[in-house]
Amino acid sequence: IARAFTIDGVRTDVTTRLHRDRIIVLVSQTEGRIGNYLLCNAQKDPVDQRVQFTVTTLLGTGGGILDLYARRLTELLVPHHQEAEQVQVLLAISLNPERQEERGMFAAVIDTLVKQVVETLQAARA
Repeated sequence: IARAFTIDGVRTDVTTRLHRDRIIVLVSQTEGRIGNYLLCNAQKDPVDQRVQFTVTTLLGTGGGILDLYARRLTELLVPHHQEAEQVQVLLAISLNPERQEERGMFAAVIDTLVKQVVETLQAARA
């Protein structure tokens, strides 16, 4: 599913795709360009069922706020995969550099991404 949103006054293009082994999310506030690719892996511990998260930068400058986007998105998607031992989210992301660290922008982008991924999952299960 590909859509364009206006998030806090900024045009934001979002595309979501499902693959057998991962969820792919592309988000751009820079005219469709993608600057960073991050892979977030959520692995359930078989003993106590706690989830451990690992964020890996595949391309671009990793660390900082973009890792938080990947981790938070994955955290919110784990409940939609109760049966899975592992959830992988590939996040291709390029946000407005002047706004990406704003708390309101962070929350709005994450909310938009989760809603679109959940919609994509529901469409795939139908």
